[in-house]
Amino acid sequence: MTSLAAPPTQPSAPLSISGNYAIVGACMEDLAPGDAAGSAYIYERDGGGNWNFKQKIVANDRTAGDEFGFSVSISGDYAIVGAFQEDEDENELNYISRSGSAYTRLLHYTHP
Repeated sequence: MTSLAAPPTQPSAPLSISGNYAIVGACMEDLAPGDAAGSAYIYERDGGGNWNFKQKIVANDRTAGDEFGFSVSISGDYAIVGAFQEDEDENELNYISRSGSAYTRLLHYTHP
């Protein structure tokens, strides 16, 4: 089994694998130094068993401290990413203490 390298800012990251695709969370990754906005990374396993980077995912409302990528899951063409500390409503207007958020994405891949 080929090892799957996590983003350098979070060496022990959440991971989910579905078929030949994997998602790795990087909740401590920074938008600006030290802010833990977070992100997630999609990898694809090739015929030789190597994992290759495909796509970086960030929240469309990415802000400091959200910890997007705290939890991740992938199934087929869908990924779900948790943002443990996301604390505003959907319009980013109202603070909601300890709310967190889950983001779903339909992933688009180009296959040769």
